[in-house]
Amino acid sequence: MGDNRKMAELILYISARCENDAAYGSTKLNKILFYADFLFYANTGVSITGQEYMRLDRGPAPRRLVVIRNELVEQGALTVRDQSYGRWRQKRPVAHRPADLSAFTPDEIASVDSVVREFWGMSATEVSDHSHRFDGWKLAEDRETIPYPTALISDEAPSEEDHAIALQLGREWAARRAA
Repeated sequence: MGDNRKMAELILYISARCENDAAYGSTKLNKILFYADFLFYANTGVSITGQEYMRLDRGPAPRRLVVIRNELVEQGALTVRDQSYGRWRQKRPVAHRPADLSAFTPDEIASVDSVVREFWGMSATEVSDHSHRFDGWKLAEDRETIPYPTALISDEAPSEEDHAIALQLGREWAARRAA
């Protein structure tokens, strides 16, 4: 499922964009990919990559990330540098070639850039804590797929307009059913 090529190119793109973010590592990469895909889905009804994301203890992660990342490493397009970050160890993806963005729309890249800016300078712990507030992650079991439609769940109470629309749709549904 999903577009492995788009995921691979996004890994390279994000790794290059985050080159100067000292807090950037594999955990943060997972969250940037997740939020870019799920926020794009929430706004457009489609994800950027179509990849499945699963629930892990430290937050959502692309199910095929390790396979795709390892292919990039084998091709020499990426390395994963094991380094110190404060008192922690960080696995930092480092891009060795520019990403090929020809398969992406400008809106898709803008969505990724927005998430990169939002998480800039945040530690892996901070971005993981942020992802633990996402309802799709909360509802999934360990290693279970997080469905894209969970991006549409809102914590906000419906407005009067939302309530009126729901009532109208209910009436229309009931009328069709009665016919």
